[in-house]
Amino acid sequence: MHPELVRAIVTACLAKTPNGARRQLASKDEAKRIKAEDTLTAMIVVALAEVKQPARIGNQMAGSWGDP
Repeated sequence: MHPELVRAIVTACLAKTPNGARRQLASKDEAKRIKAEDTLTAMIVVALAEVKQPARIGNQMAGSWGDP
């Protein structure tokens, strides 16, 4: 997966993070921080897993204009 695509997906997940989870990420309570980190991690993993990868033909991506 191209690094810019990963960056866009992670950025979108961060932007969708609910305010309550954002507050928990900054909490002094370690249990709350861990829960918020786990939630955010799960959101990112699901978003990355949902990305459809283009089919590869040899060393090139189907329909690709640049380097694979």
